[in-house]
Amino acid sequence: MENIAAALAAAERATQDQLARVVAEQFRELESAVRSAHQQWTEGLNAHFRRMRASKSEDDWRQAVLDAAAGFCRRASLPDSREFPQEDDAALFPIAAGDRIVRVLHAEGPTDPGALELIANFAGSVRPADSPATEHAAARRFAGVAVARIVLHEYAAVVRGRLQRALYTSCARSIDSARERYRKTYPDLPDFLHREIVRTLAHDQLDLLGPDYPGPLHATGRSVA
Repeated sequence: MENIAAALAAAERATQDQLARVVAEQFRELESAVRSAHQQWTEGLNAHFRRMRASKSEDDWRQAVLDAAAGFCRRASLPDSREFPQEDDAALFPIAAGDRIVRVLHAEGPTDPGALELIANFAGSVRPADSPATEHAAARRFAGVAVARIVLHEYAAVVRGRLQRALYTSCARSIDSARERYRKTYPDLPDFLHREIVRTLAHDQLDLLGPDYPGPLHATGRSVA
């Protein structure tokens, strides 16, 4: 009996030692895989960061940012306006150049918010400077989209306002909202929104806006008398 007990004890120790060796080997393999994955993650981000830094144009930089973000969310975008799709699982990551937010990274289904925030922070530090022509084009595009939305969603109010020569009163909420967004987004540019309101909403007839229309904004965002 003593021999059997000793044999069983020896077999148990051998099994435990073998199990410990297997666990240790699996842990080493896991540790190696984690190091390899982290290295790939780091190298991948560095490659995207080098692309961003080397970008000579807004389009090149924009594509580099989206390619970098694509690995950490279901879908990434950089909307031109400040109006974003309403997705339950979406997250917004501001891209700042100095003290100014120049873009917002919109990520649907983010899998790694920390990585997306890192991408947004780096992107802002290396974004090519806007030329005056680029900024003016973006502001004109913003104005065109904002006014087109008013016409599309409030067509009856627009028609009524034209007939009554009181377009501003008829669409005041939408016009004021667009003006405020424009003021915050393009505080140092001419008021292209005002020009688009007059051209498209009022058919180039300023008096159709009515006496309550506050007038164009100047560079600091206040109404000009």
